[in-house]
Parts: sequence; structure tokens; C-alpha cells
Amino acid sequence: MFFTGSFDQTLAGWDTNTQQRVMRFEFPAKVYSISMAPHATSHNLIAVGTGDPQVKLCDPASGNVTHTLTGHREAVWWGLKCFARHVIRRTVNPRCLR
Repeated sequence: MFFTGSFDQTLAGWDTNTQQRVMRFEFPAKVYSISMAPHATSHNLIAVGTGDPQVKLCDPASGNVTHTLTGHREAVWWGLKCFARHVIRRTVNPRCLR
């Protein structure tokens, strides 16, 4: 399975065996950045940066947005990096942070 973010305001999960989309998360703005923790064992959350000034955490197992991370003044264009189990680093222009 792999995930794609799109300017059609969605995050999609794809089955590599059937080459079909198997899940879809919709957002109110374009999706610019996505990231997953490569070694997480207790969750499979996907961090999503959009045109909104927030990072959303999506859970593919439940199909829900589980958390919203605030603190930006502008869109989250790039720089999401998930590592370890629960840490998200947001590399952004300092002007964009509150």
C-alpha cells in the first residue's frame, strides 16, 4: 500500500496488488505534503500538510482524522518528516510559525 496527496484536496491510499484506490481522506484545501513514520509499531498515522495552517494526522485503520496540530500562520507547504514513533518535525519558514 502507498499514499498520495493531491491538489484535488485528497489523500488517497492505494493497493499495490489491485492498482486501485482503497481509501480517501478529503480536506478543505490542496494537499502539499504527506509523511509517515517509517518504524512506528503502535500506529500508522499519516501527517498531512495542506493549504490550511494546520497539520492533520490521518489514521488509515479507522479512516478518520485523529489529531490536528496547530501553530502555523500559513499553509503547510513542505517539510513534514515523521520519525521514531511519535515525533513530527515541521521544517518551515520561521515567519510562518506563531
